[in-house]
Amino acid sequence: ERAGDVIPYVLRSFPERRTGSERTFVMPEHCPRCGGRVRREEREVYYRCLNVACPTKLEGGIRHFAGKHALDIDGLGDKLVHQLVETGLVKDLADLYHLTLADLVELERMGEKSAKNLLGRISASKETTLDRLLNGLSIRHVGEATAKARSYFADIPPSSPSMALYKDGELVYFVPRHRIEGRMAEEVAADLTQAFE
Repeated sequence: ERAGDVIPYVLRSFPERRTGSERTFVMPEHCPRCGGRVRREEREVYYRCLNVACPTKLEGGIRHFAGKHALDIDGLGDKLVHQLVETGLVKDLADLYHLTLADLVELERMGEKSAKNLLGRISASKETTLDRLLNGLSIRHVGEATAKARSYFADIPPSSPSMALYKDGELVYFVPRHRIEGRMAEEVAADLTQAFE
């Protein structure tokens, strides 16, 4: 049974199926993929790997960046994203924009036509709006709704092209407008600052 849109609802347990060999789950202290430290933030329920170079985090970040509510890069599926990270072709989001036809055709199940189509979609994603770019960057506390909220950002309307954040091809820092109330304002501002430092 589903509770809401995503979270499954637990109806009951089955203690009669227990064998006595069950063990209490203990959250690992290190990420199973990269070995980085794992920590749960205060007042949050989930744990996260603290390694900024964690390949699992990178893969998730690329999938989110390419998602339909962000840069909408069709063709960057799970298997391809995994290959791009595992081969070292993509070490951060910016590397997507440096991929070449020669890079892609060497990958499993990637012919020349598919590679050209993907490169075209990646190139087309440069023409986007600021809110889609911000959402795609996977900045904590900045999701689709926050990115769209005009009042969060200093004099940059959400419909501005993403070029507004670039100077000489480099992503530059922008100043969040401190109109959000309370603790969330502080967290959004801190996360944005950290993302662009």
